Amino acid sequence: TAPIALTASHLNFNGNGTIATTTVTGDTNSTVEVYGTITSLTVTGAARVGLWGATVHDGALTLDPSRILYVDATSALSHVTLNSGLDLEGYQTLFITNGLTLNSTLFVGASSDGGTWGQIYFSGTQTIDGTGDIVFGGNVYDNTLWINTPATTVTVGSGVTIHGAHGYLHPTFNDSSFLNLGTIVSDAGGRIDIGTRADGSYGNAGSLVNQGTLAASHNGLLYVHTDTWNNTGPVSATTGGNVTLIQQGTNSGSLTANGGIIALDGNWTNSGLITASNTGLVSLYNGANTGTISATNSTVNFGETWSESGNTLVGN
Repeated sequence: TAPIALTASHLNFNGNGTIATTTVTGDTNSTVEVYGTITSLTVTGAARVGLWGATVHDGALTLDPSRILYVDATSALSHVTLNSGLDLEGYQTLFITNGLTLNSTLFVGASSDGGTWGQIYFSGTQTIDGTGDIVFGGNVYDNTLWINTPATTVTVGSGVTIHGAHGYLHPTFNDSSFLNLGTIVSDAGGRIDIGTRADGSYGNAGSLVNQGTLAASHNGLLYVHTDTWNNTGPVSATTGGNVTLIQQGTNSGSLTANGGIIALDGNWTNSGLITASNTGLVSLYNGANTGTISATNSTVNFGETWSESGNTLVGN
């Protein structure tokens, strides 16, 4: 069918319906706003596109590569493929159910230091898949990825990267979990928490299972403090980054402090290779290590109650 063409005009979708046109085109003086429930929407050109109390389900949202989709009021995505950037700031909330295929960048919170927050709530077990990024902004406490239901696992797909300045991943319930197959990295000089927010509000709960990559760089802190954690993937700290894992956990993945800090504290066990280099620091407190440790021009500290029965200690 023919597209809808807008020139200095406004197109609003209310109620519950399906758009049967191929695309909507619009100039810089036009807007497209979804207020109701819709399946797929493709917009080309420079029109501003927003979601205001909208629900998008079982379809795709696609804009031109240079354009951003705005969440103007609390909205929901259910089993959606997101092919355009999405801006979630201005103290707005997005609910996600039945999975999200993310092929773009989803900005959670304003980029400015202390700017407005954005919050995503996951209801029900699901996967964030695709090849995109979730980027936390500058608000220190309130940017969040929040599991909103008990007995829920949210899987971060292998092609997805969660990174940025300040934010937290919160399992909420004792039987809820994040399963990471992708990359979670604090890379913008701030702090990303997995457990609860930075000031301890809401309390630790749930678990993290990491089979992907955990990392910190550029003076960022990645702080894991869910009730329990299990890691089989690589963990790395570079360029002043700090990855700290506390509480009860098990690690068999590699731990690499290359000019950064790796810290374990709590009731943990490690069988993975530990490597420190380029003035890196590894701190091992209150746990048991059976993995090989190799340090070059770096420091390895054991503290409080610990045990060391690794096969090899290599120092240069």
